[in-house]
Amino acid sequence: MTGLDGATALRCGSRFVVILPALETTAGQVLVAVTCPTSSDGADPLTAKLTPPVKARLDADSTSRWYLSAHPARFPVLEMAHLSGAPGPQIEQRPGWESLAVEFRCFIDVGVGAIGYRGAARSEGS
Repeated sequence: MTGLDGATALRCGSRFVVILPALETTAGQVLVAVTCPTSSDGADPLTAKLTPPVKARLDADSTSRWYLSAHPARFPVLEMAHLSGAPGPQIEQRPGWESLAVEFRCFIDVGVGAIGYRGAARSEGS
């Protein structure tokens, strides 16, 4: 990846490898295979850097696609925003009519949007 000037190389570094459930076992095997038995502490530093979150919704698009993402604090890709006047969960209650109870509901108004692409990469798999 390059910076906004198109020339400066960025060192994003991968933090998350986002996978679909069908690839969970394979990702675990790959991360374990990265462990280097010849180093003094027995582990490759890459294994401590990658976290494999599993996202079931990815199954709808592909059976082999996976994503790499940098740490969101360094290279944000998505941003979440709250509706003005509703900065967090909204809780409402009303007395129950059919029983001696109180009904509650909780909801949150948020939006998510892409703010950059430099912190993420996609692989179609093999």
